[in-house]
Amino acid sequence: MGMITVAANPLSFELPHTLMLLWLLAGCLALWAAQKLHVPKQKTINILLPMGLGLIVFATYVTTRYNYDFLIDDVDIIQTNPDVVEADGWRTLWTSDYWSGRSTDDNLYRPITILSYWVNARLPLCARIVDGRAEEIFTRYFRGVNIVLLTGLAWLIALWLSHYVQLTAAWVMAFLFAGHAAHGEMVNYIVCRADLLTMLGIVGFLYMQRLALEAGRWRWWTMLLALFSAAVAFGSKETGLILLPAALAQAWIGTRHADTDITDDLPVIPRSVHLGWIVLLLLPLIAWLAARIAVVGMGVDYSTPFMDDLRDNPLRRVSLLERLPAAFAIAWFYLRQLIFPSTAYYHLPVELPTFASREAILGLTLMISMVLLLIWYTRRHRWMLIGIVIAMGQYLIVGNLLKPVGVYAANRLILPFSLAGCIMGAALLHAFCQKSTRRRAVIILPAIVLMGIMGLQIQTVNHVWRTEARLMGHDLSINPDHPVAKYNFGTVRAREGIFVDKYLRALTETVDLVAKVEAMQQQTEGDKTEKTTAVRQSLEQIRRRMADLSDSQHHRDLTQQLRDVLALIDRTIIRGNAMLTPADITGARAKLTEDLEEFGRLSEQYWGEAMQNMDQVVALRPKSLSGQLERGRILELRQVKTQALMQYRAMVNNAVDDSDLRVIEARIRYGRLCIELSVDPDGADRSLAIAAKLLELMLAKDTPLPPGKREEMVNLHRNALRYFGIVAWKANNLPLAIQRHDALLRRYRDFPEAEEDKQQWINQLTPPDQRD
Repeated sequence: MGMITVAANPLSFELPHTLMLLWLLAGCLALWAAQKLHVPKQKTINILLPMGLGLIVFATYVTTRYNYDFLIDDVDIIQTNPDVVEADGWRTLWTSDYWSGRSTDDNLYRPITILSYWVNARLPLCARIVDGRAEEIFTRYFRGVNIVLLTGLAWLIALWLSHYVQLTAAWVMAFLFAGHAAHGEMVNYIVCRADLLTMLGIVGFLYMQRLALEAGRWRWWTMLLALFSAAVAFGSKETGLILLPAALAQAWIGTRHADTDITDDLPVIPRSVHLGWIVLLLLPLIAWLAARIAVVGMGVDYSTPFMDDLRDNPLRRVSLLERLPAAFAIAWFYLRQLIFPSTAYYHLPVELPTFASREAILGLTLMISMVLLLIWYTRRHRWMLIGIVIAMGQYLIVGNLLKPVGVYAANRLILPFSLAGCIMGAALLHAFCQKSTRRRAVIILPAIVLMGIMGLQIQTVNHVWRTEARLMGHDLSINPDHPVAKYNFGTVRAREGIFVDKYLRALTETVDLVAKVEAMQQQTEGDKTEKTTAVRQSLEQIRRRMADLSDSQHHRDLTQQLRDVLALIDRTIIRGNAMLTPADITGARAKLTEDLEEFGRLSEQYWGEAMQNMDQVVALRPKSLSGQLERGRILELRQVKTQALMQYRAMVNNAVDDSDLRVIEARIRYGRLCIELSVDPDGADRSLAIAAKLLELMLAKDTPLPPGKREEMVNLHRNALRYFGIVAWKANNLPLAIQRHDALLRRYRDFPEAEEDKQQWINQLTPPDQRD
């Protein structure tokens, strides 16, 4: 896409800089007021540090000023989610799963996260609301809220840590947390708000609990904030459950801090304080569990049979013994991400680690060390115990050790590990600069340099999240030989190729339309009236074609030039507001001709890259059904149907599991291509009959399926039955073809294509003089 320049919306370009200026002015005003009011130096610092934190975080993410599209899960969870879009979504979200029934992961329950999206969409400027419904949602403001949440989380971490360590150590770690490169995904991937909210709830509760432990009692406002924080932690994501052992660990620590020795006498904490935090945890936990069980059940099941054998978590298909070394390697992966973060989206290994793998050995060593530290800190009542508990709790949930989960490893799961890293880092910094002002100044310089390096890395990541093509291209640039990176980039390029080809057709029709307009200028007024009708019809046809294209902001930017030409013709020829001049016609024709050439080159480039990457995927992963099926689809779209037929036939012949949906789809596509190419009618008949039978058995099962998957299966089934009838028609057996379509229409009454087929065959059997 480097050949095309995309202009930014002026408002979206200026707004971040305006907010940064206002924030900076607010900081200067706060400093001036503190001096005039003779506020003590310590309190002045407590005012300016959060201001500086917010300014740095906002400046780091200022490139999100563009209205980047919703990507990947953002589309289903936010943009098209009825619980977010509809006016009464705030009511229905409490009784809906996280995906609102449109995913195989239909046992996730995160109502607080969905509620935050519903509220976000109804804030000023965040969406276009019509009768309470969000008709258009502006992504930059959703990312803006994520920036605010990340800043608030870092600030809250600093406040909490300052009750254990020296102020400099707490705030340095908070700044590093806010600017960590792995956290770029938390802002740009909007669904990561679930992780941000969960961590806000966890740290918020731990902070209120710490205040109560130090004061020896609960105040009414700390109780309310603790109750609210626990509800946010549990209701935002399942990983909020790590709050339970974290709160227990902090209660075990009591009022100790980094300077407290094991022999120091500490005040006795009243039982009412401990009873208070237990009750404040149990009330929202019980409420959340009751609602969750009622809506989606108790557990989380990732053993769905509908899996992508390239992109899904590969540990869901292996035994426990094979999973163990990979689980150990994942522990090392998250530690490495804290120190040397990779900003890739997918973090799947090319090959699963074994017990002899370096990553598995390092991960096992790390886990043993963590267990030993857990025992040591527990016995010594050291406050770092909280960090160990948080890290181990998160790992037990997402590390694939106890059971496989939805993802192998991801940056969006790193926040609890980052918090644990902040705790350990703050302890080290406190030990280094505890009683030395000079040492405190020394640690600030490397922290600033590190912040600058991570800031530059995040700036790059921000632009990468502009489109899915850039995101997957970024992964491919990091891992150029990875089959998953090649597959992702190839599939995205194929989708972009489809868009470009559709746009090329619209461009060609518009060039013809401009020629009609040009011819109209050479005619008299009387002749123009008749021609205007033809222009109007062509204009409406092109606009319908444009409406079928993707409505993403990126695609709207790419097609803006054509939209301008259509608007000009509509304004001057149809509405008669002004007359086009020959110069206007010449300019429009030149622009469209340039676009035709440019998008023609893009079409060749995209399809070439899609085919090249998919060929490499099949070579690297010859047993991957996902790769083989996608390669066949691309061949079909490129009109290389003979090779596509051979690809599908190979999939069917080598299939280990005939009930796999990808094999069934390959059977249907094979049968359809056999019909189109007039080859192997018997093979097509058998293939389609088997596919239809398998799909019918799957649809008849009582096992509940997500609506999206069931609709896909229904569509495959009725198409298989339709092609089944067309095979008989191709064999000149019209009665059998009609019989098969009768059975099809009894099952699927509203199927226009099948009704047209049947009527055509009836007409062939009926003499001309007896037709209606």
